[in-house]
Amino acid sequence: MKLLKNEKSWKVKNKITNIKSFLKETLLLIAFVQILIWVFVLLLYLGVSISFVQIIGLLIIFCTFIVTLWWRRLHPKLMSMSTKILYSIAKRAFDISCALIGLIILSPVFLVCIILAKFQSPGPAFYRAKRVGRYGSLFLMYKFRTMVVNAASMGSSLTTYKDPRITKIGNFLRRTKLDELPQLLNVLKGDMSIIGPRPEAPVYVKYYTEEQQRVLSVRPGIAGPAQLENRAEELKLKGQSDPEKYYITQLLPEKLNIDLNYIENRSFLLDLKVIFKTIWAVIKR
Repeated sequence: MKLLKNEKSWKVKNKITNIKSFLKETLLLIAFVQILIWVFVLLLYLGVSISFVQIIGLLIIFCTFIVTLWWRRLHPKLMSMSTKILYSIAKRAFDISCALIGLIILSPVFLVCIILAKFQSPGPAFYRAKRVGRYGSLFLMYKFRTMVVNAASMGSSLTTYKDPRITKIGNFLRRTKLDELPQLLNVLKGDMSIIGPRPEAPVYVKYYTEEQQRVLSVRPGIAGPAQLENRAEELKLKGQSDPEKYYITQLLPEKLNIDLNYIENRSFLLDLKVIFKTIWAVIKR
């Protein structure tokens, strides 16, 4: 998987900063060693007898200095790193658990949705959409089909207000968000997470700025803060003379700003908060 340009740039800058910090502290350490050596030389020149205990004492002071110096440098990073690792492990374990439990408990709902999607119009029950995932890798996102067959060749990639390509049953599946249930399979595969930035099609990702590409540093989610804020996206596109242009220039940047804020502040507690808000939003509809 190829890292994005902004990730490479960030890593280079981070390495340069680390090298500078390392050089400063190494020079400080060398200076301290030189001072220690000159103290020994001066004491020997003055004829001061140095006992074994005194040498051990000086070595303890020296080791304490080194530990203090390097702990000051590494402690914040170790804490930050350990927090991120623990969060990543807990999040993945949570994702797998939720996906497995969801697939088992909701299996009767899955069966009903498959029947509805299959008999709404000729065509398959599932729709596989090409999306951009973590680190810019492409994957197929699963959904229950809610549109007529070959809908992509009949219009835009966007779903507009009262889109004629959506079937009656498809409209029900979309309104209740049941069409998103197959994405639990994507979660098990590791393509997606329960909570995260909503994955976009390659045709829209190409408009991302370097800063906006940071949303691709995490797994995309079935639900996320940006999705909550833009539940009425189809209504926002209603009446626009050029929905595609409006989405790219207005809605997409707004959604990405929300996603970037989520990435900066993500935590297990925030994920749970988004889950409950999403469930409540679906119930209210």
